[in-house]
Amino acid sequence: MSGTFVKFFYLYLQAGAVYYRTMGGSGITAIILAAGLSSRMGRPKALLDLGGIPVLAAQIRMFFDAGVDSVYVVTGACSEMVGPLAAASGASAVYNSRYEEGMFGSVRCGLSEVLNGSASAFFLLPVDVPLVRAAGVKKIIEHYRRSGRSICYPVCGGHRGHPPLISVSLADAVLSYSGDGGLRRLLERYESEAGNVCVDDPGILIDMDDPGAYEEVRRLYALRQLPTKRRCLQILDDFGTPPSVAGHCLKTAETAVELGRMFRKAGGAVSLPVIYSAAVLHDVARTLPRHAAEGAAHLRRLGYFDLADIVADHMDLPGGFDGEITEKHIVYLADKMVSGTVITQLEVRRAAALKDRGRSDDIRNAINRRFDLAVQIRRRLDECSSNRIK
Repeated sequence: MSGTFVKFFYLYLQAGAVYYRTMGGSGITAIILAAGLSSRMGRPKALLDLGGIPVLAAQIRMFFDAGVDSVYVVTGACSEMVGPLAAASGASAVYNSRYEEGMFGSVRCGLSEVLNGSASAFFLLPVDVPLVRAAGVKKIIEHYRRSGRSICYPVCGGHRGHPPLISVSLADAVLSYSGDGGLRRLLERYESEAGNVCVDDPGILIDMDDPGAYEEVRRLYALRQLPTKRRCLQILDDFGTPPSVAGHCLKTAETAVELGRMFRKAGGAVSLPVIYSAAVLHDVARTLPRHAAEGAAHLRRLGYFDLADIVADHMDLPGGFDGEITEKHIVYLADKMVSGTVITQLEVRRAAALKDRGRSDDIRNAINRRFDLAVQIRRRLDECSSNRIK
């Protein structure tokens, strides 16, 4: 990466870190174990790319999205690179000088730092388990508060996975344990105080130890934020989206996918599954005021953060349009093209919107701005199709 790119990337992470630090109040913290040598991988797992950001940054963001107050990253090998990344992402780096002795030492190292704060419980997550979703972690926190259990394990398909949530009441036992058999052997002593939490997240069971496993993780990561077609319809139904609105959503999705195919045929790079899912769900909260923001907030609660960003902007594009077409722009355009369940010319829809809702200059200006953006996107899409993107 160029020096300029690295500089701006870290500025981006630091801006996010400021936001995350204002989100505390859960009494829960998290420890990410990133001290290992990564000998089979051949390069630090924490720094591997996952959806455009390093694995460690994605894990830290996941925990903050789930509502934890703080994150500690235990470093060891390559601490000179992993530590600054942790700090830039809003976490605290804790160096384990004896990292070569094994993971349990890193657990104790991180826990010692946790005890300096006010957390009531802590998550433990190895850096090589990168696909855990925030929605499942939120569910674990909720179960912990209701159940009074000392340990809460996420379970998917009948199997326990990462990350367990452990009460600080067990901290002394962890810190004084000899380490024989690792943390799992110790926690077996407290099985009567443990509870299972079923989560809809196979990512709790998936790790990456070598380059082949990493490539599979990258493939799964690209898909993990997307609900299936059936799940999209279930989300609409569960939210109480009226059938007429659901019909509009499906027609918008059909239209958006066709636009996406046109763009891809011209050489553009967009994801049709992302376009479809976002378009189906764009009006999930249509019956509520500020429905774009409400729909986005609902999708974030479900763990679909990428889709939420598209849904949040489907009514308007705060940043305008700079000529670069993404999934967000295609969903935006399709929504303006579809009236009810019928594809309509943009100028016809503009005229209808002005007639129905243009009661003031401010509203008329907003309507014209939105349709002007749609026209710009449509023209750019047609240009790409005519000239073929190079």
